[in-house]
Amino acid sequence: VMERVEAMCNFAPKALADEVLPKEGFMRKIAKEPVGVVLVLAPWNYPLLTTVNSVIPAVLAGNSVVLKHSPRTPLCADHFQSAFESSGAPVGLVQALHADNDTVHAAIQHPEIGFVSFTGSVATGHKIYESVARNRFIDTTLELGGKDGAYVAPDADVDNAVAGLVDGAFYNAGQSCCGIERVYV
Repeated sequence: VMERVEAMCNFAPKALADEVLPKEGFMRKIAKEPVGVVLVLAPWNYPLLTTVNSVIPAVLAGNSVVLKHSPRTPLCADHFQSAFESSGAPVGLVQALHADNDTVHAAIQHPEIGFVSFTGSVATGHKIYESVARNRFIDTTLELGGKDGAYVAPDADVDNAVAGLVDGAFYNAGQSCCGIERVYV
């Protein structure tokens, strides 16, 4: 997890820098600005790693984060909040939210929420997107469970391919959003 955090921190200055679009006689640029409060809805599987993928970029881009984990891993949000506070970050930069579905949908409607990041099932992703679209015009990322396929090329090393396919299908007891579910040979 820390390797990923460090990589994001190293990549951020370039990714967040203004992009100057040269044109004679004009000063044009694309400026990346904070959106305010990012609501991160994190999953139960890989509750630390997947959360890092949303929380760290949001904070590096100048936003605060309200973090709500799955009911199966609720204390992870508390640990993220505590980690930020104990590192000297401003109190409230990352805040844990323990809430039921109705409260989450109400939070999405709050005017200070500027972005929603959801990782989870397709069915819940539909509900989140409907909630965002109901009365708001804010961006949303939906990282949804998929039907991930693998392709084995004719010249593949069969033993290595089999080992990789088995690992890809059964890693984390098969409870992975990118677990292999189909194989094309």
